[in-house]
Amino acid sequence: MLRLCTLLSVVLLLLGMGSAQAQRATPADSTLGLAPAVRTGELDNGLDFFIRQNDRPENRAVMRLVVDVGSIEERPGEKGLAHFVEHMLFNGTEQFEKQELVSFLESTGMEFGPDVNASTSFDETVYKLRVPTDSTAIVETAFDVLEQWAAHATLAADEIDKERGVIVEEWRAREQNAGGRMQKETLPKLLHNSRYADRLPIGDTTVVKNASPETVRGFYERWYRPNLMGVVVVGDLDPARVEQEIRERFADMTNPADPAPRSSYDVPQHEETQYAIATDPEFPVSLVSVAYKTDDQRLATVSDFRRSLVTQMFVGTLNERLSEKSRTGEATFLRAQAFSGGLVRPARIFGLQAQVPEDSVIAGFEDVLREAERMRQHGITEAELVRRKREIEQSYEQAYTDRENQNSSSLAQKYVQHFLMGDAVPGIEAEYRLVQDLLPQITVKEVSGRASTIFRPQGRVVTVQMPEKEGLTPPTEQGMAAALEQVRQMDVAPYEEAVSDLPLVPNKPSPGAITETNTIDTLGVTEWTLENGVRVVVKPTNFEEDEVRFTASSPGGLSQVPDSAYASARHAASVVGRSGVGAFTQTALEKKLSGQTVSVSPYISSREEGFQGNAAPEDLETMFQLIHLYATEPRADPNALQTYKQQQRSFLQNRANTPNAVFQDSLVAALYGNHPRVQTPTVEEINALATAPLLAFYRERFADASDFTFTLSGNVALDSVKTLAQQYLATLPSTERTESVRDVFPDLPEAVVTKTVRAGIGQRAIVLAIYHGSLTYKRENRHALNTLKGVLEIELREELRENRSGVYNVGVSASTQGPPDAGYRFSINFVADPERAEDLLAAARAEIDSVRAGHVDPETVQSVQAQQRRSRETALESNSFWVRALDFTFTTEGEDPLDIYRHDALVDAITPASVTETATTYLLEDRYVQGILYPEGFGGSGADGAGSSE
Repeated sequence: MLRLCTLLSVVLLLLGMGSAQAQRATPADSTLGLAPAVRTGELDNGLDFFIRQNDRPENRAVMRLVVDVGSIEERPGEKGLAHFVEHMLFNGTEQFEKQELVSFLESTGMEFGPDVNASTSFDETVYKLRVPTDSTAIVETAFDVLEQWAAHATLAADEIDKERGVIVEEWRAREQNAGGRMQKETLPKLLHNSRYADRLPIGDTTVVKNASPETVRGFYERWYRPNLMGVVVVGDLDPARVEQEIRERFADMTNPADPAPRSSYDVPQHEETQYAIATDPEFPVSLVSVAYKTDDQRLATVSDFRRSLVTQMFVGTLNERLSEKSRTGEATFLRAQAFSGGLVRPARIFGLQAQVPEDSVIAGFEDVLREAERMRQHGITEAELVRRKREIEQSYEQAYTDRENQNSSSLAQKYVQHFLMGDAVPGIEAEYRLVQDLLPQITVKEVSGRASTIFRPQGRVVTVQMPEKEGLTPPTEQGMAAALEQVRQMDVAPYEEAVSDLPLVPNKPSPGAITETNTIDTLGVTEWTLENGVRVVVKPTNFEEDEVRFTASSPGGLSQVPDSAYASARHAASVVGRSGVGAFTQTALEKKLSGQTVSVSPYISSREEGFQGNAAPEDLETMFQLIHLYATEPRADPNALQTYKQQQRSFLQNRANTPNAVFQDSLVAALYGNHPRVQTPTVEEINALATAPLLAFYRERFADASDFTFTLSGNVALDSVKTLAQQYLATLPSTERTESVRDVFPDLPEAVVTKTVRAGIGQRAIVLAIYHGSLTYKRENRHALNTLKGVLEIELREELRENRSGVYNVGVSASTQGPPDAGYRFSINFVADPERAEDLLAAARAEIDSVRAGHVDPETVQSVQAQQRRSRETALESNSFWVRALDFTFTTEGEDPLDIYRHDALVDAITPASVTETATTYLLEDRYVQGILYPEGFGGSGADGAGSSE
């Protein structure tokens, strides 16, 4: 009855609010401004500040120093210096010499990257901190950091020279690949004849390598001034105290006597369509897009807000149609989407992009354009309008319900945009009221009318990105122009749809029984065992008012199939998950679920099968119904399989041309030979897929629920979950078969394996080292490996990046796997100059040798411990964490759920000596894998062709 009343209230809201809302409708030209909860002001020197108290997450604050200058203000000899200065602010200030700033922040539990970072774009530079607030000293020092960045960077000549290499390596990692080369072809067309086209933030490497320290300092001194700065602080702090801290640190900053003007630049419109047709031998797929540029439109008034709602409805409807079309088996594109957003500060972009078969680029382009033309000629339907309104209403209602749990980072980003762009941030309360006012007034005609304002030749840019290879001829500009004109002249039939009014589950099963109930009061967890053997573990929380997350797992997975069946079986869940469920195709299912927050996805991994998903509390029954249907009435739709096969073939046919794929395949072959469970799918494998065996394997995996464990965490009432579990989970089929994970995966060689591969044209090398072996699968060992990972992340960053200027980033990862083949993988990887790859690898190995020899910095260990404690504090306020943690402890033999609250004991037990012991035990010199990918033709004996290896 409650659900019926809720649904009825939404229907009345959408269909009958007009007259009631008219009495309190807000004038269209009313200014929206900032939410009352934001404390804001401007210092006498022009610096703006924005402060908001917010306790999600608790004991944390997000801080931003925003500088309203980016690469757009660089002079001809300064290209790249905005980004260079951003780097340098982490390399020394008056208070923090050299790397002391990063070291201090890491010692407080912050991580370089997630918690301490910065970004440079065309128009602005933003410095980011996330700090704990349960220490007054840390908070005050964090404000010191903001002040130091703003006015006290040392920009020492030796540090500038060291950082040149780091920036070049960032350029190498981002630009020396097919994507970077494609961008050089397409971005100048989008930024046609504007200053933006010649001021990419990554800059000119010649400038980066050669700019004098005086030139770098000059950029900082010219642009880092208070009247171009904003400070944003959102978090678990007293706003009055924050304002006092800001005033004490920034009020005395002064502006130059003769400040350089902060100019505004536009992106000129063009009457003629611009074309960019780019090919690259390493690009694996074919993409085509058409973009429509407009001047950027600020979100300042009620009228602007209404326009944004209309655009959202228009884009949503077009995406729904494109998605539906792609599933019919008749589309000549593989996937497509419409999008709308900012291009650069003065320009917005609406676009259509599609992945198409490489031999049917124009046909796929025309197919996508035809859907846009259908909307231009005939608009949207009433049913589509109702769905869009329902989705928007539901989205804002959910945000409003959960308004006390807004994340500090997302709020801070909105205030940054307000400072930079002037966009209003009235707050979810005001936005929710506006939605209630405006939605009933928006008509089919208004939404349909967006087509005529978007789909016009002025400012239009068409791009094609595709492989470059023998026998494949890219389309011409003339061919693409002809396609545009041909579709424009078509008489396209109106859109027709069928919407099912059937219930998801026409005949609800009779509830089953609960045979056992257990509680763990310390964790706030209840466990039920159902009559068919299913276990349900529930933790009610109030982290998010409108969120429930779940996972379900059962041992077995693909380990249960013989090697001969693996190639087909591994695709089963992907195809079923795209096919709909019960009486509903995927398209019908999405329309049925429109306006609900619910997602359920089946999966079959190498070791288990199961489900994962989420729902809003009011959609909890729908979530349980979907679980029941995916277990008992799955589908393998022929059209879904056809689309899946087309998408897979499109990627696989050119995969071997990508250097990363050549590297991966060479390593796999060296390590495992031709074992079927590690092979990349082939086109022949994809062509052989058929619905009947895929569906049969899926059904077999989900035929027995007796060993399933369902774990839920979120805003749920135990009685509600109990009732739904009895009805939809206790009635799942049960054969009481006994299964466990089989050891079918090949082991890595117990020896040293080295591999050198030469492939690709980008001037970069990829270096990879993997240590591996078996381990006793217990929490102490898993934590020890994770700690070693944290220590080496810091040590390798300092050595390879800061001391040697040889890399932009070092990736370190540690993973473990439980019985029957319990083991670990510990890997290190980075991108580097090919000339320096071997030396940098040797330096990395020397650092590992140093740790094994007992040279472990106690301060580094303490920083990792602080990070682990801080990370766990935040995780404990997350439903995602609890779902994962409870699923693991309830399904893994020998694990105690109460250990979730014993994490600090693991952290406290770590010492420099234990880190050395872990390195000695697991980073073995007689058992590891080492690989280097060089560009084709780079030195050595294997330089005679693409994809050569040694």
